[in-house]
Amino acid sequence: IEALQIGMLEETTIATKQALFHTRAAVSAAVLSIILISIVAGYLVCHTIAKPVRALTNLMTDMSAGQLDVAVPSLSRRDEIGRMAHALDIFRLNSLEARRLSGEKEKRAVKIETLLDRSEEHTSELHSLAYLVCLLLLEKKTTHSAPTLRASSAHPV
Repeated sequence: IEALQIGMLEETTIATKQALFHTRAAVSAAVLSIILISIVAGYLVCHTIAKPVRALTNLMTDMSAGQLDVAVPSLSRRDEIGRMAHALDIFRLNSLEARRLSGEKEKRAVKIETLLDRSEEHTSELHSLAYLVCLLLLEKKTTHSAPTLRASSAHPV
């Protein structure tokens, strides 16, 4: 009986060791799988989220420095990154429009200033002409009234 019990004990020990070996192998495989999945997930997060966000951040920095002639990346994406890119593109287009309008405003201001200067010159010329006309009229009136004055002064009342 003892030999039978020892044999069964040895078989149980061998089966336990094999089960332990298989359990360790399964746990090791699971840990390796989790590590690989984590690496792949990290890579995907880096390339699908972090890299586009970094590109948009760099673009925002360039745009805040006045560089607006750039292409906005990730516009075709249909996620939050795409919406951020779309909002940034609208900001870029509005900034370009504001820059264009500001340039037009400056051109108009220069044109208005030029017209005002010309107007002042013309006003000054008109004042000079009006003065000359007054002098001519005064001279004409004086020349026409001079013979009448001489005649009336020759015949006392």
